[in-house]
Amino acid sequence: MTKEPSPPLTVLTLSFPPQVSGSTILLTNLLQHYPGEVHAIAGYNRYSREDPNFSTPCPTFRLPFPRRFPILWDRLRRYLPLVSYHYLQRVIHRQMRQLNTAVVFGAYPDGVHLVAAFHVAQQLGLPFYAHMHDLWLENTQRGTARARLAALWEPRILHHATRVFCMTEAMQAHYEEKYGLQSELLPHCIADRDLDAAPTALRPPQR
Repeated sequence: MTKEPSPPLTVLTLSFPPQVSGSTILLTNLLQHYPGEVHAIAGYNRYSREDPNFSTPCPTFRLPFPRRFPILWDRLRRYLPLVSYHYLQRVIHRQMRQLNTAVVFGAYPDGVHLVAAFHVAQQLGLPFYAHMHDLWLENTQRGTARARLAALWEPRILHHATRVFCMTEAMQAHYEEKYGLQSELLPHCIADRDLDAAPTALRPPQR
């Protein structure tokens, strides 16, 4: 019996190499092991540093507005998330059609990008995978626009996603208790060579 080929996957994320952050590194490590075709659609995180040696594992389309106007985009994303995800929705809808996307992979921790990815997957009738690097609603400040976005969309997305990936067993248990949700565990993916090379001794304290 032959194994079915993995479908073309399009990832939507806040930032991608050469930007460096914990979530970016995690996502890059995971995608290096996907056996099928992968494309990424990336925004821009003005708080991440850039490393020219940190290379992207797949062809990447970079959203033009966030990259050209990082401060303005950051403020829109934080204070006017509805405006932000409507912009993203139009742009990524067009891009995903060009990429012949078969599965949409929305990577949290940014609610605006996750909502936009979910919307486009519904419009195109595609499976949607929600990859939760962290808890969503619990990580927002009450009374803010981001908290209202999370309160509205967290239950919708997690209940209607084709698959929900959590990073820890504690996160799995939390979403199961909160929503009765059966998620899948996709832990942090660290290459063996990087793990072997990681320092084990504590550094001396410094002022």
